[in-house]
Amino acid sequence: MNLLKTISRSILLLALIFGSIIGFEEVRELSFQHTASKAHPFKIRGQTVCSSSQVEYKGERFTLTNRHCCQALSRRNNSKKEKKASFKRFESITGRFAQIDDTLQEVLQLDRKHDLCILTPDLSKPALSVAKSYTINEPVHVIGHPRGMPQTIRAGRIVSVYTEIFPWVNPYHSLDSLLVSNIGYGGNSGSPVVDRYGQLVGVIFAGSRVYHTEMLAVPLEAVREFLDRVVE
Repeated sequence: MNLLKTISRSILLLALIFGSIIGFEEVRELSFQHTASKAHPFKIRGQTVCSSSQVEYKGERFTLTNRHCCQALSRRNNSKKEKKASFKRFESITGRFAQIDDTLQEVLQLDRKHDLCILTPDLSKPALSVAKSYTINEPVHVIGHPRGMPQTIRAGRIVSVYTEIFPWVNPYHSLDSLLVSNIGYGGNSGSPVVDRYGQLVGVIFAGSRVYHTEMLAVPLEAVREFLDRVVE
């Protein structure tokens, strides 16, 4: 009799544990699908050239992407003289409009130090919160629209902090970036890098020059520094 009770209790305990795991996975999946709904294609003349995300920071909402994506507005839409927009000249880009999904959003500000750009938000869409910290080897996902494909979600981890001079970002100073082990393609620029809680920890801006299965992201510290300047 005691043996039967022990077996029954063990089965019940296993059922509860298994049910909890299944429930957790369902909640996590539902939560992550909600996170994925906060990333959107960045289009110029109807063509997807980059990715972007809706971000909320200190009570303010923005559309966040890369500076080089916003600069493409000048290269594609203006005269040959305007195509010479460089590191020192952003005035011709601020105030222009990009198509994010099916809405036009205005370029508000570009970061001279890092490869970041903010546009007016789409308040009809949910927004990512910005994380306070991250750790090396932390699992992350990159959500984007590479090569104009439907939304892709790539799993990986933060490998290291990588320091180099990136001429198209800042030709005068070396910059820190996050090296992530997520596979990416052209058009992943501007993709949000999110942690297990669905919070932003970086923004993809380039592929790794060493390993094609890795990407480089503007790190969380740079994102927060830029957004701090914007909201002040």
